[in-house]
Amino acid sequence: MNKSPSKSPNLYDRLAVYSLICGTLGLLTCCCMNPPFQMVLGGASIVLALASRGNGSPFSTPAKTGLSLGIVSAALSILIFGQFMWAMDIIKNPENTQLIREIYSEFSAVMESAASGQMP
Repeated sequence: MNKSPSKSPNLYDRLAVYSLICGTLGLLTCCCMNPPFQMVLGGASIVLALASRGNGSPFSTPAKTGLSLGIVSAALSILIFGQFMWAMDIIKNPENTQLIREIYSEFSAVMESAASGQMP
Protein backbone atom coordinates (compact mmCIF):
# COMPACT_ATOMS: atom_id res chain seq x y z
CA MET A 1 0.00 0.00 0.00
CA ASN A 2 1.16 3.45 -0.80
CA LYS A 3 1.02 5.81 2.07
CA SER A 4 1.19 9.43 1.21
CA PRO A 5 3.44 11.36 3.52
CA SER A 6 1.48 13.33 6.05
CA LYS A 7 1.61 17.01 5.48
CA SER A 8 2.73 18.75 8.65
CA PRO A 9 1.37 22.23 9.19
CA ASN A 10 3.85 24.96 8.41
CA LEU A 11 4.78 27.80 10.73
CA TYR A 12 2.23 30.21 9.28
CA ASP A 13 -0.65 27.78 9.82
CA ARG A 14 0.40 27.28 13.42
CA LEU A 15 0.61 31.04 13.99
CA ALA A 16 -2.96 31.37 12.72
CA VAL A 17 -4.15 28.69 15.14
CA TYR A 18 -2.26 30.33 18.02
CA SER A 19 -3.92 33.60 17.08
CA LEU A 20 -7.31 31.92 17.23
CA ILE A 21 -6.51 30.43 20.65
CA CYS A 22 -5.30 33.77 22.07
CA GLY A 23 -8.33 35.61 20.71
CA THR A 24 -10.72 33.04 22.15
CA LEU A 25 -9.05 33.11 25.56
CA GLY A 26 -9.01 36.90 25.52
CA LEU A 27 -12.72 37.05 24.79
CA LEU A 28 -13.60 34.37 27.35
CA THR A 29 -11.64 36.08 30.12
CA CYS A 30 -13.41 39.41 29.65
CA CYS A 31 -15.97 38.47 32.28
CA CYS A 32 -13.65 37.12 34.96
CA MET A 33 -10.15 38.65 34.65
CA ASN A 34 -8.60 42.08 34.89
CA PRO A 35 -8.52 44.20 31.72
CA PRO A 36 -4.73 44.11 31.20
CA PHE A 37 -4.93 40.33 30.73
CA GLN A 38 -7.43 40.65 27.87
CA MET A 39 -5.37 43.44 26.33
CA VAL A 40 -2.29 41.21 26.29
CA LEU A 41 -4.18 38.27 24.81
CA GLY A 42 -5.99 40.46 22.28
CA GLY A 43 -2.75 42.12 21.23
CA ALA A 44 -1.00 38.78 20.93
CA SER A 45 -3.86 37.47 18.82
CA ILE A 46 -3.62 40.45 16.47
CA VAL A 47 0.16 40.16 16.14
CA LEU A 48 0.02 36.41 15.54
CA ALA A 49 -2.72 36.81 12.92
CA LEU A 50 -0.69 39.42 11.08
CA ALA A 51 2.45 37.29 11.33
CA SER A 52 0.61 34.28 9.92
CA ARG A 53 0.34 35.96 6.54
CA GLY A 54 3.94 35.08 5.82
CA ASN A 55 5.00 36.18 2.37
CA GLY A 56 1.97 38.35 1.75
CA SER A 57 -0.39 35.42 1.33
CA PRO A 58 -4.05 36.04 2.18
CA PHE A 59 -5.35 35.44 5.68
CA SER A 60 -6.47 31.89 6.43
CA THR A 61 -9.80 31.33 8.17
CA PRO A 62 -8.27 30.78 11.65
CA ALA A 63 -6.17 33.93 11.18
CA LYS A 64 -9.23 36.00 10.23
CA THR A 65 -11.16 34.66 13.19
CA GLY A 66 -8.21 35.19 15.55
CA LEU A 67 -7.77 38.73 14.28
CA SER A 68 -11.46 39.50 14.80
CA LEU A 69 -11.51 37.98 18.28
CA GLY A 70 -8.31 39.83 19.20
CA ILE A 71 -9.76 43.18 18.13
CA VAL A 72 -12.99 42.54 20.06
CA SER A 73 -11.04 41.39 23.12
CA ALA A 74 -8.79 44.46 23.08
CA ALA A 75 -11.77 46.79 22.59
CA LEU A 76 -13.70 45.18 25.45
CA SER A 77 -10.61 45.43 27.63
CA ILE A 78 -10.41 49.17 26.99
CA LEU A 79 -14.13 49.61 27.70
CA ILE A 80 -13.97 47.60 30.94
CA PHE A 81 -10.90 49.54 32.08
CA GLY A 82 -12.68 52.82 31.33
CA GLN A 83 -15.68 51.66 33.34
CA PHE A 84 -13.43 50.80 36.29
CA MET A 85 -11.81 54.22 36.15
CA TRP A 86 -15.20 55.94 35.92
CA ALA A 87 -16.55 53.95 38.88
CA MET A 88 -13.47 54.73 40.97
CA ASP A 89 -13.87 58.43 40.20
CA ILE A 90 -17.49 58.31 41.35
CA ILE A 91 -16.62 56.40 44.52
CA LYS A 92 -13.78 58.76 45.48
CA ASN A 93 -15.92 61.87 45.09
CA PRO A 94 -17.25 62.84 48.56
CA GLU A 95 -20.36 64.43 47.01
CA ASN A 96 -21.56 60.97 45.94
CA THR A 97 -21.52 59.42 49.42
CA GLN A 98 -25.29 59.70 49.90
CA LEU A 99 -25.96 58.25 46.43
CA ILE A 100 -23.69 55.26 47.10
CA ARG A 101 -25.36 54.60 50.45
CA GLU A 102 -28.79 54.75 48.81
CA ILE A 103 -27.78 52.31 46.07
CA TYR A 104 -26.26 49.97 48.66
CA SER A 105 -29.39 49.99 50.82
CA GLU A 106 -31.62 49.26 47.79
CA PHE A 107 -29.31 46.44 46.72
CA SER A 108 -29.33 44.99 50.24
CA ALA A 109 -33.12 45.09 50.36
CA VAL A 110 -33.41 43.29 47.02
CA MET A 111 -30.90 40.63 48.06
CA GLU A 112 -32.65 40.05 51.40
CA SER A 113 -36.04 39.72 49.72
CA ALA A 114 -34.57 37.31 47.16
CA ALA A 115 -33.03 35.22 49.94
CA SER A 116 -36.39 35.02 51.72
CA GLY A 117 -38.13 33.98 48.49
CA GLN A 118 -40.07 37.19 47.95
CA MET A 119 -39.22 39.41 45.06
CA PRO A 120 -40.18 43.11 45.32
